[in-house]
Amino acid sequence: MTATLFSHLAERFVVQRENLATEGLAFILAGSSAARMALLEHARSLGAELPQDLSFRTQAGGADGAIPDLVGEDGAGRQLLIFEAKFWAGLTEAQPVSYLRRLLGERQGTLLFLAPALRLDTLWRELTRRCSAEEPPLTLEELTVGAQEQRVARVNGDVVFGVITWRSLLARLSMAVEAAGEARVVSDIAQLEGLCQREDAEAFLPVTSTELTGASGRRVMDFSNLVDDLTSRLVDAELADVKGLRAAAGKGWYGKYMRLTGVPSLLQFNADYWGGRAYTPLWLRVSGRNWKPDEAIAALLQSKAQAEGMLAFAGPQGTEIPIRIPAGVERDEVLAAAVTQVRQVAGWLLDADLATGVEDTPPSGDFEGDAIEKDVSV
Repeated sequence: MTATLFSHLAERFVVQRENLATEGLAFILAGSSAARMALLEHARSLGAELPQDLSFRTQAGGADGAIPDLVGEDGAGRQLLIFEAKFWAGLTEAQPVSYLRRLLGERQGTLLFLAPALRLDTLWRELTRRCSAEEPPLTLEELTVGAQEQRVARVNGDVVFGVITWRSLLARLSMAVEAAGEARVVSDIAQLEGLCQREDAEAFLPVTSTELTGASGRRVMDFSNLVDDLTSRLVDAELADVKGLRAAAGKGWYGKYMRLTGVPSLLQFNADYWGGRAYTPLWLRVSGRNWKPDEAIAALLQSKAQAEGMLAFAGPQGTEIPIRIPAGVERDEVLAAAVTQVRQVAGWLLDADLATGVEDTPPSGDFEGDAIEKDVSV
């Protein structure tokens, strides 16, 4: 990938690159009718019903206090198209529900998140989970649109909601302005594409001073300690035993092996899975005899998880289940919520009578690649 001047300067001098990209997109839309038309056509291809005369502005707040990155307003000032730009920044408390409720108040409109291709599925899962967790829950009807770089649903029958990639949107805009002979705008889009490509392919996210001076290091210890305390609670509740087993650690993870209702399992903090598969640092892996994957267990857990609106991923060592951590609560409530989720998985295993009667020999040091193991103390 060849860096553009825009992406080079952004890397050197800009921390909040989502804001920079949003302003760049707004600048392009303000200066090119062909780009505006292409953007509206793209939104309509996802199911949106939008007028031709939308005007765009950034950081447009509303009565709900939420401030989306970019909005398209009609002549009456109604916000009918909302864009939220993401590279690797997390979601705020308002996203996406506050924006969706703003549009649902008009009984029409479209909310689109722009994201790197690498983040598309993970972000979509978290966004839809937040909609389902609302009280009352927002009803999502997923739409089949046939493209790989977009995920789209209709919310409560009125509002189109989705995630699309920067790459797909900018490619469409570039084709439109090139066909219109707008050479300057083609160049502007190429600059923005360079920034987005760098963010999409970035192997090492730049370290911020906030990370260095904040609580990031302490959080790693907090989550590792949660693994220890959660294991103790499961043992006390007679849901798990750790006799003859060990704790283990490797690159980016720390965990405790256990038998969950007799089934070989690993409870772990996993930095790689966190954000890569789901937005939580705690994970439960359920394996089978001799600590190997078990097809019957995997099929059961994936079926049960899907029915309960949970996630379960097939992995090389077993079935990986994210343990959700509630935000804004004390540690005891976090532990209680985690115990409830693991107890639910344990119930599925008990009901299916899938205890395997595994030998007491703990996993060897090379069971998890470069694992560093130590004796367990529960």
